[in-house]
Amino acid sequence: MDLRRIRHWTRRLGRRGENAAVALLRDEGCPVLARNCRPSSGGELDIVARDGDTLVFVEVKTRLCKPGAGSNLRMPQKERICKGAAAYLHDLEDPELKIRFDLIEVMAGRFGIEGIWHRKRAFSTDMLRRYRRRKRQEREG
Repeated sequence: MDLRRIRHWTRRLGRRGENAAVALLRDEGCPVLARNCRPSSGGELDIVARDGDTLVFVEVKTRLCKPGAGSNLRMPQKERICKGAAAYLHDLEDPELKIRFDLIEVMAGRFGIEGIWHRKRAFSTDMLRRYRRRKRQEREG
């Protein structure tokens, strides 16, 4: 299989997982505000949703294996999500909203989605605070 075919296939798989995640969030009563958000100042957010008065930044992992198999987010992924969240909040003029970072794992099979799991608070919002503090210190000094 050539590289273009593999990339096309993995993009399709990711899109299927993201669509399933959006459907799950809507079923849970969480309106989706943005998808595939890539702020100009950097970072990346798969889904931004609202859960009551909480703004939720959702990372979607679509796999062809059992859930939990490597499902923990690595530090660079968390930093990329925090960077996107900081930019998103800045674009909203930095409102004082409650925020949460979630992970939705989607297990895809040959004939469709076989399972989906929503891990709320997949990692702490403290990481965003540290990221923002570090960026502020870089600007000041």
